[in-house]
Amino acid sequence: MGKKEFDESIIIKFLSGTATDGEAENLIQYLKEERENRLTYFRQKRIWQESYKKSRETGLIDNSWERLKIRMEESGNEERPAGNSDFRFSWRRLAVAASITILIGTSGYLGYQQYRASQFPAKELQVNAPLGSRSNIVLPDGSTVWLNSGSKLTYNDNFGKTGREVTLAGEAFFDIKHLGNTSFIVNTSDLRIRVLGTQFNVKSYSDEQIIETTLVKGKIRVEKIGDEKDAAPIIMTPNQKLIYTKKAEIAEMDYVSDKTESAEEANIEEVKRASIRIIKKVNPQDDSSWKDGKLVIKHESLGILVRKLERYYNVNISFEDDSIRQFVYSGTLNEVTIEEVLRALEKTSPIRFSINKNHVILALSNKK
Repeated sequence: MGKKEFDESIIIKFLSGTATDGEAENLIQYLKEERENRLTYFRQKRIWQESYKKSRETGLIDNSWERLKIRMEESGNEERPAGNSDFRFSWRRLAVAASITILIGTSGYLGYQQYRASQFPAKELQVNAPLGSRSNIVLPDGSTVWLNSGSKLTYNDNFGKTGREVTLAGEAFFDIKHLGNTSFIVNTSDLRIRVLGTQFNVKSYSDEQIIETTLVKGKIRVEKIGDEKDAAPIIMTPNQKLIYTKKAEIAEMDYVSDKTESAEEANIEEVKRASIRIIKKVNPQDDSSWKDGKLVIKHESLGILVRKLERYYNVNISFEDDSIRQFVYSGTLNEVTIEEVLRALEKTSPIRFSINKNHVILALSNKK
């Protein structure tokens, strides 16, 4: 009984990442059987790689078939390995396999991109919003991201081809385009947010103990990075705000809750005991107004407020007296200078300020 003939098109499917588990196992067994089989594999792989390399250089995939035929003719004239007079290679089958390759490159785009990602490591792209400025970007999938001052967004150059995933350091507003069942993932230092198509704001600065995300519309799934597998994710609905304390045993002492929260939610001891809490029925525009050039302040301590002012105006603010950190303010800043903001603080609370270039010093005022 003759040896079972191997379908060489499986090699192309394996290289493109479209082979099934069974086909991959058949290929492994095929390579183990004879040296000639391994030579066949590496020759097809070389032709595959050459065709891709040339198509990448010219940007034309449609002509890959002609280039492959040339490579086949050249390879067919090469000398056979010494001591292998019975070596036979089915160029006809390779032509069939090559046509499958072209089909992957033109119609089966996902398989082609999977091969590309495996052969050419993805490069990391980065978008920054320097202190004192804001920026926005339209990602390859059509989603739009606004970055607040002192923020950074990173993603790979294969974004949208093999997945949709970004990493955020700072604050951003996301308007995510819906693409079927393809999730959009936002990674922060401690949390991972999964969405399909929605609008939400995320704040995750490295120098702050709190991570916040506020949902405008749609749904988002929030899960803790590195948490136990059986830990249930949190599903958020519109007008909800999630507050996560990076280290549950360390409370953010400068944080003062909004007056609309219940007494239990506003209790700082509650933050010490739980790393995550949800505030319902918030106005999401308050947290995303920064992208429109506004700062909405709602019952915030000066200790928290100065961090926003430092990033917004690219200044450094220090306290001469730490007791004034607990002064609480509310209001809206809209196209005003840092000097105007500080004068407003002077009028409403017993503080004074001095400015030397971009350094601001706040102190307790002696006025009664």
